[in-house]
Amino acid sequence: MKYKNYKVALILMLTIFLYAMTSFQAPKFVHWASASGSSWDGQFPDASGCAVASVTTERIIYPASSKVEMRHSILCNTLWTRTTNTDSQNRSFYANATFKFNVSPSYYTIPSGGKIAKNQSVFSQQRYSSQPFKSCGLVNLINPIPGPVNSPCTTNY
Repeated sequence: MKYKNYKVALILMLTIFLYAMTSFQAPKFVHWASASGSSWDGQFPDASGCAVASVTTERIIYPASSKVEMRHSILCNTLWTRTTNTDSQNRSFYANATFKFNVSPSYYTIPSGGKIAKNQSVFSQQRYSSQPFKSCGLVNLINPIPGPVNSPCTTNY
């Protein structure tokens, strides 16, 4: 009798355990890490999860009110542009982030859509490729910047 109760309890515990394990979604980065190279092209780095493990590969500060960075995802092996408002007078600006490459379409460009406050950023879509890349960005106090932005830019990566 004791053996039967033990067996029923064990089956019940395993059933509850399996149900609990399948009720939770796996972290998104597990799915993202399994995707392949060009499947990231044109996606936004934050929405795809690639921005989670990223570093700045190159940056320029221009004209003392913005920072343009080429970002690299270690997780997805993609690159994109981030333009940040760094204005010392805490003014809000229109901004644009343009990511340039040598295959069609030859760039991704994202305008801010409105003014962004100091330390806020605009991101371009990302690209996976061995082609040369360049990050360009700009902020403007008065007018929106529809893009693409051709200057200032980082050097080719």
